[in-house]
Amino acid sequence: MTSIPEYPLDLSILGSYFLLIGVLAWLISPQLLQSFRSTSTSSSFEGRLLFLGLAGASFIATWSYMFAFFAHSYVTWKTYYGVEQAFSLNVMSQWLHGVTLFDDAWRTVCTGDWAWLWSIQLCTFTVAVWTPLIAIEGYRRRIPNVWAYMIFGQVVAISTSSALFFAVCLLYQQRKSSSSSTPSWILIGSLYLASIGGLATVHRTPHLTDSDAFLPNLLIMHGLLVLPLIYLALTGTPVSASATTTEQVKSPEHTKSYAIITLYTIGSLSNIYLISQQWMQTITAVVTPQEILTQLLSTFLQHPAQSSISSDVVCVYAISMAWMLVNGSPSILTFSLVLLTLVLSPSVTLPVYLALDEYRNLSTLRRLSNKTD
Repeated sequence: MTSIPEYPLDLSILGSYFLLIGVLAWLISPQLLQSFRSTSTSSSFEGRLLFLGLAGASFIATWSYMFAFFAHSYVTWKTYYGVEQAFSLNVMSQWLHGVTLFDDAWRTVCTGDWAWLWSIQLCTFTVAVWTPLIAIEGYRRRIPNVWAYMIFGQVVAISTSSALFFAVCLLYQQRKSSSSSTPSWILIGSLYLASIGGLATVHRTPHLTDSDAFLPNLLIMHGLLVLPLIYLALTGTPVSASATTTEQVKSPEHTKSYAIITLYTIGSLSNIYLISQQWMQTITAVVTPQEILTQLLSTFLQHPAQSSISSDVVCVYAISMAWMLVNGSPSILTFSLVLLTLVLSPSVTLPVYLALDEYRNLSTLRRLSNKTD
């Protein structure tokens, strides 16, 4: 006879987590299916297939280690408490009640200089690059349920969500010629709040791993990132153009482009400061590149939770470089940023690319405006 779980609430929380993933996947699935089926342009279709493939690889890499983390936590719990019963829903509920998976995973990947060197790259990318990117581009391209991509990234993997979003971006061409495609000041302001506030929590994170303030700080980080997406979910995306190119450029709307450029610039500069500071703190005890690579690899493999987030970081590198090459027409500057990504991190180079792309778009609109005068 199967025993009734002692802690059904703990089981339901884990079940709700996977249910949320399923709901989010269902919400974004229409755009993903359209990305796979639509063959409007061969180059765009090939790019979409590339990002869908990268999303699959990212999911397999990160979640193989995530399930390994679950197994590691379960075995460790059984060993610590001397549990000898065979696996059952009741034992599973006891395990979930006796551990804090979210807190344990994050404390693991934020404790220690080398572990944080991996994790800080994902945290800075998420708060100062990914959040503005999906909010701004999702608004401009009128992508349905854009908020779902951020939540999906937080509960699955940022790299997986990034690749899926980029695939959809190639399907929804950017609207550059109307004021309705320009984000509102409220959205831009909320992105400043989310990015700057998020960076502040990132800066504090490694100093709080032995403190009760660690989890609240982490929750604030995640909560801030949702604010701009809540605004988008409540207000929706524009449905029709309302101004000509000339009207947009001559109006104060172009100042929003400078605000966006500044936002990406602040993100890049802040990220290079935080990451370089961590590098300097980390490599003080090593002297050769081989030792650095050895330490990075050993840290990557030291714990399943660390392996999962480190895999996420590696995939973010690949996906960010792919986006810079696939989106638009590659130039010498673009290739330079791609190569610099291997050294500086996509947290630094991708916002530079996005700022330059924003400036190029604004310059194009101005030239079109001058021709119509």
